[in-house]
Amino acid sequence: MLHMAKLIRNIKQEEDFWEVIAKSAKETNNIHSQIEDLVRKLSEHKPHKIVMFEFTMRELISDLLNAKTSAALELIRFDPTMDDFLELATWVILQGRDYYKIFLHNPDILYDALIKTDISVLDGDELQNVPDRAYMVSLGLEPQEDEESDYIIPSYVADLFEPNYLRQREYEEISKREWRLLFPKIWKLIKGK
Repeated sequence: MLHMAKLIRNIKQEEDFWEVIAKSAKETNNIHSQIEDLVRKLSEHKPHKIVMFEFTMRELISDLLNAKTSAALELIRFDPTMDDFLELATWVILQGRDYYKIFLHNPDILYDALIKTDISVLDGDELQNVPDRAYMVSLGLEPQEDEESDYIIPSYVADLFEPNYLRQREYEEISKREWRLLFPKIWKLIKGK
């Protein structure tokens, strides 16, 4: 019974998360404005809701760390780093629940964004700072813009989800020979074949 209650709570947290993302995307026309809107909306919530937003965001990012995302990123960027992954993962999340769910199983959906812009524009990395900034605003403090600042959310809370964040996942890598079949649109755009 306790497991079922936890499952229901996690589903509710994810629904709340996606609702905030959807509202911010609807009211803005670029990622920077969306980030500022997220900080504003999230700061209106109680601190525990802001912590739950952070937790849900980290779980969603972690779920994207899989063989398909890694292979697609390697096809798009030569020798991608973890920062490249985080930029792409947070950008995918900022596109909303539907895009995220499709991308999770079919990263070839990136083709539509890549034909319109350069890969460097697909960067939602600022999303990682939203919970800390919103937490500060909710406490009546001025949010820090410094990317190198320590967590604002109390460390004893942030430490609760550090071990799960970007956990090393066991997955079989996808061979480069399979990329053309898995990501036909991206392959054609990048390789021109």
